[in-house]
Amino acid sequence: MAAEETEAAAEEVEAAATVVEAVAVAVVGVVVAVAVVSAFPGVNEARRSATATMVLKTELCRFSGAKIYPGRGIRFIRSDSQVFLFVNSKCKRYFHNRLRPAKLTWTAVYRKQHKKDIAAETVKKRRRTTKKPYSRSIVGATLEVIQKKRAEKPEVRDAAREAALREIKERIKKTKDEKKARKAESMSKSQKASKSNVPKSAVPKGPKLGGGGGKR
Repeated sequence: MAAEETEAAAEEVEAAATVVEAVAVAVVGVVVAVAVVSAFPGVNEARRSATATMVLKTELCRFSGAKIYPGRGIRFIRSDSQVFLFVNSKCKRYFHNRLRPAKLTWTAVYRKQHKKDIAAETVKKRRRTTKKPYSRSIVGATLEVIQKKRAEKPEVRDAAREAALREIKERIKKTKDEKKARKAESMSKSQKASKSNVPKSAVPKGPKLGGGGGKR
């Protein structure tokens, strides 16, 4: 009995030790995670900004031009498989009654024709023009090479350009000379071949001597 009790006590001690080890590992993991988050605070900020700036996909009403958010609007599919989206039943009814959106003051077409949203358009245009230019590398030239060429003096750039043009002209001239030489060689070969192929002219026959036979 004493041996069984000691064995049971030993098993309980081992189970308690394993539980303590698991708790210690979990605590160490939490401490490491907290240290990583404190060392890189930008990660949490980026996640928060990504969740805060979630963009909803919106569509435009075919009649009024209003925005239709997800889960809203009425979809109408015509017999020719063309899809029409309406923000509400009023727009759908007016569309089927063949009313012109340009005649109704609350539609986007009317407001655009009568220049009702000029202030918003000017603000949008200003925002578009405030884009900052940025430099990037091009295929065959890295950003450092491009910046180095930009920083070159105009005299050095002109000299390099003239040298490149001179080299191109010399190359073109060399190819032209080679073509002329090749052409002259082929012409001389063809002339020699034509002279060798000319047949010898036949010796002309002289007039017959003496009178010809026959009756007089």
